Amino acid sequence: MFCFTEKLKGENFYIHYDNIFYGSLAGLYPSLNIPSFSGSMQNVYIDHTDIFDELKQHSGGHWPIFIHTKNEYNNYHFRPVTFVTRDVYADLAPLHASQRMHLTFNFKTAQDNGILLFTRGGGKQFIAVQLIDGQLYVKFHNGVRQSAPHLVPSPRLSDDQWHSFVLRERTRGEQRQFEVSVDTLAPIVINLGTSPLVLSGRLYIGAVSASEYLDSFVREALQSSQGFIGCMSSVELNGHTPELVKYASNPDHIMAGCRGTCLSFQLCRTFIDVHT
Repeated sequence: MFCFTEKLKGENFYIHYDNIFYGSLAGLYPSLNIPSFSGSMQNVYIDHTDIFDELKQHSGGHWPIFIHTKNEYNNYHFRPVTFVTRDVYADLAPLHASQRMHLTFNFKTAQDNGILLFTRGGGKQFIAVQLIDGQLYVKFHNGVRQSAPHLVPSPRLSDDQWHSFVLRERTRGEQRQFEVSVDTLAPIVINLGTSPLVLSGRLYIGAVSASEYLDSFVREALQSSQGFIGCMSSVELNGHTPELVKYASNPDHIMAGCRGTCLSFQLCRTFIDVHT
């Protein structure tokens, strides 16, 4: 590994570049004999722009990084965890402020219903991501109007296979939009209007606290009253990648790694096998 460190003196210092290469110099400098990178990268920003995200948006659907098999895909899960019971959740600090919201995670479950993510702000503002009857729904309130639950079209997601969720905020002039997708399927676009979502409340993953659910506003916002049972991985919230086990409401019921098949009863099968 090569590491170069240099101090740039003074302010208003500009760096001009023609090309930036990530991952490989194959074919460019063959005499250097530098092996190409194999692995995963994320959170690569230049001037507050997510470079990989922008490349994907402008690639015309031809994104030149592929993972060819399901086994290879599973190897790229970052910080996987298992939610063992329906009442356990990760209780995180408010969503980190960003010019454009960008939320991603992977999930795997055999359950038809469950709260994946919920956070709220001042007034009636909130965003909720839920599984309902095996389908994924996104719902929000921007302080001006509340959206109906938006179905993200896909095959049934409660198939005990890994699926990916991506929510990106876009701007079209003064209009704000959410672009939401599951796996590699075409995204849906949700119009937010001109008012930004300011989400200053705790961010819950997997369920919400009992005290939070006592609020009639929260019960109205959530179609599902059930917590999520299953696995999650590669959680990224506006560039932050929290280690969910550190924020568990019950450390015994959010376990590191994806463990076993999560069936229709209260606990994941592997957890029962180990603890009984």
